[in-house]
Amino acid sequence: GHEQMKIKKIYLAGPITGVCGYREAFRKWEEHYRGRGYTVLNPAVLPEGLLPEEYMAICFTMLEVADAVAFLPGFESSRGAMLEMRFAESADKPMIRAGDGAVCGGTEWPHEG
Repeated sequence: GHEQMKIKKIYLAGPITGVCGYREAFRKWEEHYRGRGYTVLNPAVLPEGLLPEEYMAICFTMLEVADAVAFLPGFESSRGAMLEMRFAESADKPMIRAGDGAVCGGTEWPHEG
Protein backbone atom coordinates (compact mmCIF):
# COMPACT_ATOMS: atom_id res chain seq x y z
CA GLY A 1 0.00 0.00 0.00
CA HIS A 2 1.07 3.61 -0.16
CA GLU A 3 3.08 5.12 2.66
CA GLN A 4 0.84 6.33 5.47
CA MET A 5 0.88 10.11 5.48
CA LYS A 6 2.34 11.59 8.61
CA ILE A 7 0.07 14.17 10.15
CA LYS A 8 1.94 17.33 11.09
CA LYS A 9 -0.56 20.15 10.64
CA ILE A 10 -3.97 20.10 12.28
CA TYR A 11 -6.80 22.51 11.57
CA LEU A 12 -9.20 23.22 14.45
CA ALA A 13 -12.84 23.26 13.37
CA GLY A 14 -15.50 24.32 15.81
CA PRO A 15 -18.18 26.80 16.76
CA ILE A 16 -17.09 30.44 16.68
CA THR A 17 -20.12 32.50 15.63
CA GLY A 18 -22.22 33.43 18.63
CA VAL A 19 -20.09 31.45 21.05
CA CYS A 20 -18.94 33.25 24.17
CA GLY A 21 -15.32 32.55 25.03
CA TYR A 22 -14.58 30.64 21.84
CA ARG A 23 -11.01 31.99 21.75
CA GLU A 24 -10.23 30.32 25.09
CA ALA A 25 -11.75 27.03 23.96
CA PHE A 26 -9.74 27.04 20.74
CA ARG A 27 -6.57 28.07 22.58
CA LYS A 28 -6.97 25.16 24.99
CA TRP A 29 -7.15 22.69 22.10
CA GLU A 30 -4.32 24.43 20.27
CA GLU A 31 -2.08 23.88 23.30
CA HIS A 32 -3.31 20.29 23.61
CA TYR A 33 -2.22 19.42 20.07
CA ARG A 34 0.88 21.61 20.09
CA GLY A 35 1.99 19.74 23.20
CA ARG A 36 1.82 16.57 21.12
CA GLY A 37 4.13 18.03 18.50
CA TYR A 38 1.62 19.17 15.89
CA THR A 39 1.53 22.48 14.06
CA VAL A 40 -1.93 23.88 14.78
CA LEU A 41 -3.95 26.04 12.39
CA ASN A 42 -6.31 27.91 14.69
CA PRO A 43 -8.96 30.08 13.00
CA ALA A 44 -9.91 31.64 16.35
CA VAL A 45 -6.88 33.92 16.11
CA LEU A 46 -8.53 35.89 13.30
CA PRO A 47 -9.66 39.41 14.19
CA GLU A 48 -13.26 40.44 14.69
CA GLY A 49 -14.88 42.53 11.99
CA LEU A 50 -14.61 40.42 8.83
CA LEU A 51 -17.63 39.30 6.83
CA PRO A 52 -18.76 35.67 7.23
CA GLU A 53 -17.68 34.85 3.68
CA GLU A 54 -14.27 36.41 4.35
CA TYR A 55 -13.82 34.18 7.39
CA MET A 56 -14.86 31.18 5.35
CA ALA A 57 -12.38 32.07 2.59
CA ILE A 58 -9.53 32.25 5.11
CA CYS A 59 -10.67 29.17 7.02
CA PHE A 60 -10.93 27.03 3.91
CA THR A 61 -7.41 28.06 2.94
CA MET A 62 -6.16 27.02 6.41
CA LEU A 63 -8.11 23.80 6.02
CA GLU A 64 -6.49 23.08 2.64
CA VAL A 65 -3.04 23.52 4.14
CA ALA A 66 -3.80 21.15 7.03
CA ASP A 67 -3.02 17.43 6.98
CA ALA A 68 -6.00 16.65 9.20
CA VAL A 69 -8.91 18.29 10.98
CA ALA A 70 -9.88 18.18 14.65
CA PHE A 71 -13.52 18.99 15.39
CA LEU A 72 -13.93 20.71 18.74
CA PRO A 73 -16.85 20.02 21.09
CA GLY A 74 -20.05 21.67 19.87
CA PHE A 75 -19.07 21.45 16.20
CA GLU A 76 -22.37 19.75 15.33
CA SER A 77 -24.23 22.98 15.97
CA SER A 78 -21.85 25.05 13.84
CA ARG A 79 -22.82 25.62 10.22
CA GLY A 80 -19.24 26.57 9.40
CA ALA A 81 -17.80 23.45 11.01
CA MET A 82 -20.26 21.23 9.14
CA LEU A 83 -19.20 22.85 5.85
CA GLU A 84 -15.58 22.25 6.83
CA MET A 85 -16.41 18.62 7.53
CA ARG A 86 -17.87 18.18 4.05
CA PHE A 87 -14.80 19.85 2.55
CA ALA A 88 -12.45 17.63 4.59
CA GLU A 89 -14.41 14.55 3.50
CA SER A 90 -14.21 15.49 -0.15
CA ALA A 91 -10.47 16.22 0.18
CA ASP A 92 -10.04 12.87 1.95
CA LYS A 93 -8.46 14.45 5.01
CA PRO A 94 -8.38 12.49 8.25
CA MET A 95 -10.83 13.89 10.79
CA ILE A 96 -11.00 13.42 14.53
CA ARG A 97 -13.38 14.47 17.29
CA ALA A 98 -11.19 16.40 19.70
CA GLY A 99 -13.42 15.62 22.68
CA ASP A 100 -12.93 11.85 22.72
CA GLY A 101 -10.32 11.32 20.02
CA ALA A 102 -12.74 9.29 17.90
CA VAL A 103 -12.01 9.21 14.20
CA CYS A 104 -14.93 10.52 12.17
CA GLY A 105 -15.24 9.93 8.47
CA GLY A 106 -13.70 7.12 6.51
CA THR A 107 -10.09 8.30 6.37
CA GLU A 108 -7.63 6.72 8.75
CA TRP A 109 -5.99 8.93 11.36
CA PRO A 110 -2.43 7.62 11.88
CA HIS A 111 -1.96 7.78 15.62
CA GLU A 112 1.31 8.28 17.42
CA GLY A 113 -0.29 6.70 20.49
